[in-house]
Amino acid sequence: MCGLSKAKEVVDMAVNFSHMHGSGSFPAAAGQIRVQCGEAHSASRTWRALRTKAPPAQAGTSCFPKTAPTCTAEHSKEERAESEAMRKCLQLQKQRNENISSGNMERTALRPLFRRASLHMPRLAPSSALVSQPTVPFRLRSHTQRNITRSFSSCYPRLRLSAMPHKEENSEFTPEFYPDFPSGPQFPTVELETISLKKLESNDEAEKDRAFEAFKTRGFVYLDLAGCQNGDTILGGSTDVARGAERTFSLPTEEKMKYQPTNKSLFGYKMVGATNADKSGTPDTAEFFNISKNDMIVEDSKMTRQWPEVVLQHKPLYAKYCKAAHSTGMLIMDMLADKLGIDREEIRQRHRIEEMAGDHIRMTRGPPRKTAEMPEIQTPSHTDFGTITVLMNWLGGLQVWSESSRKAGPLEPDVPGEWLWVKPKPGCAIVNLGDAAVKYTNGVLCSGRHRVIPAPGEQGKYPRYSIVYFVRPCDHTRMKTLKGHGIPPADDMEEEGVEAKEWIYQQAMGLGSKHLGK
Repeated sequence: MCGLSKAKEVVDMAVNFSHMHGSGSFPAAAGQIRVQCGEAHSASRTWRALRTKAPPAQAGTSCFPKTAPTCTAEHSKEERAESEAMRKCLQLQKQRNENISSGNMERTALRPLFRRASLHMPRLAPSSALVSQPTVPFRLRSHTQRNITRSFSSCYPRLRLSAMPHKEENSEFTPEFYPDFPSGPQFPTVELETISLKKLESNDEAEKDRAFEAFKTRGFVYLDLAGCQNGDTILGGSTDVARGAERTFSLPTEEKMKYQPTNKSLFGYKMVGATNADKSGTPDTAEFFNISKNDMIVEDSKMTRQWPEVVLQHKPLYAKYCKAAHSTGMLIMDMLADKLGIDREEIRQRHRIEEMAGDHIRMTRGPPRKTAEMPEIQTPSHTDFGTITVLMNWLGGLQVWSESSRKAGPLEPDVPGEWLWVKPKPGCAIVNLGDAAVKYTNGVLCSGRHRVIPAPGEQGKYPRYSIVYFVRPCDHTRMKTLKGHGIPPADDMEEEGVEAKEWIYQQAMGLGSKHLGK
């Protein structure tokens, strides 16, 4: 019971914190744990026994003792262990109180407390006593989590926990253990501009100028996510989304195949080998799952397709991630519109978050490298189809072509240049423009050509996970050049243009995708 008690106390800290701020519910970081406060009850006979040895808590305060009971040799081993756990919890609570009194603790600071609690949650065996306890609705990620959540529900009848993805014992997504990106002439890398999202939000003209120039010449930038709410959501949420991706890809193949795209949709599962890596038909080596933005941000009854339960369990996380990434993409597009003399509304009406569009989170898993001689192609050479892309990855593997390209489609063999590695940069997303941005601006902006292979050096021994958010035009908007003082005239300016959904579908088919519905 030591671990469960410690976890319970950390939750109790959160309950008190919520009461202090006059709120019955609050988000912990990226909405990972929601708490609706209620009266705390004892969790076990051991817990009750220990409470009786300490002064009773006053009304409106934590039910946890102010001091840990002193145990002697007469006490059981469990009680002595419980006392030690309580002592450590009280140290945490003391630190929390000091932080609150000094104004140094915000609600997002609860996130590491809950993470610390999860480290001490015991692995409970199935128990009919636990099963029989009245519980509130909750979504589960594992048998262990089910038992723990039931235990907490019995402790807090009006306490609701929404479990979020976490690191499993045998997880293959372990960014804390990844080796550094290798150095040396055999690993040529590209130098990308690092743009501050915070400075773009504050309308810093010098930063906007640097970003505009980068998107005209390379089409790729590092986006420093520090210091702003959307950046924090993307940075913190991407790890949780990746853990959700690991669980999704661990489903049996026959189960994943039930969610292949249909009816010209790009949403759902793509198995390994479903895309041609080159003109000779070499199969790609990565699998991915595209999760529709529109289905994540609406209630379940309004979703347009079926999703695996493992996806629906974490729908609030995915919805929040979609909104933050979409907002970030539109901030960048606003900046580009201003630089080119395009009315912002011309861009925004083509990318309204509530409208049906091809926007989605793409979870990708690429296998470790098999050979040192020939790189296996996880994602073949291409330019992105949409308007703007926000990528989070933890291992190398992404490569860009050394020469800028403003032509959609596969890379022609006679185009000069070489592939350059893009090193992951801590605290940064990798942002690039897609073909829609090139189309809207008549080639002023650049859609950088890229591909993905296994990570280099020692990093190549690990499976490669990446989380991408694609901002794409709304399905029924027309693809044509927009008007602006910085855009040269084009023949299609007065034409109606093809609908974005059809345009993107044809782009995907041209890439050699064999898994799409027709």
